[in-house]
Amino acid sequence: MRLQTSKWNDYVLLRDEALRNIPDNIDMFSIKREFRTMITSKRRFERINTLGQLIEELERQLIIFPDKRGIQQFYTALLSVNNLQPQAIGSSLLTKVADLTKKLQPPEPLRSRNASTSSNFCQDPALVFNRVPNNIRDMLAIDLERCGGKDWEHFAVGLGHGLKQRERIRIRQGEVDHIERLKNGDIRQILDIVLTKFEDRCMQRGVNINMLDHLIDILKKEEIFGTPLNMLANKIKKEKQKLENS
Repeated sequence: MRLQTSKWNDYVLLRDEALRNIPDNIDMFSIKREFRTMITSKRRFERINTLGQLIEELERQLIIFPDKRGIQQFYTALLSVNNLQPQAIGSSLLTKVADLTKKLQPPEPLRSRNASTSSNFCQDPALVFNRVPNNIRDMLAIDLERCGGKDWEHFAVGLGHGLKQRERIRIRQGEVDHIERLKNGDIRQILDIVLTKFEDRCMQRGVNINMLDHLIDILKKEEIFGTPLNMLANKIKKEKQKLENS
């Protein structure tokens, strides 16, 4: 039996709380396929039918190992659940898990002198990924709504434009349509969900981008909007500068 350290105890408390909140009807196939390459035994992979079984297998293989390797994949699994059923876990618990993920992240190994220092990917999305601040979310929603037409929709499906991993992280038209019906056309709520989903997917797949730079970039794309939304892009740029100088 594994000796329970303080790191393990902190992890187990959040793990057990999260697992109690997982609904029985969650689509486990969609969740566990993200971990297929980590679980080498096909038989073990096929036998996983619940999130608890998935987490147990990742712990068994020391992929989730609070003392030495961290709990990033536990956080990734919860983000997958949150993508499918946003109300199942709750933002408060997700924030606690993100904080603990950051706390337990092992130090990065030293790079060789010849190693490339630039990459589109990061090893610890929870540690370095910054979400779009609420005031900029509101600014986007207000301005895109004032534009009229479908500019807000072009924005939603345009997220990820120009990124190599776009097909794995973008928000598809069908998803936007579903969210629009769910929120009765409330553009502020729709864009908030869309941005959160996009950010979650970036973190899950290790796509390391500056979200504000990305928003500025896509707002200026003629291929997305026809007429670039330069004024909105510049407003976000000014807010970004304020954040950097604060």
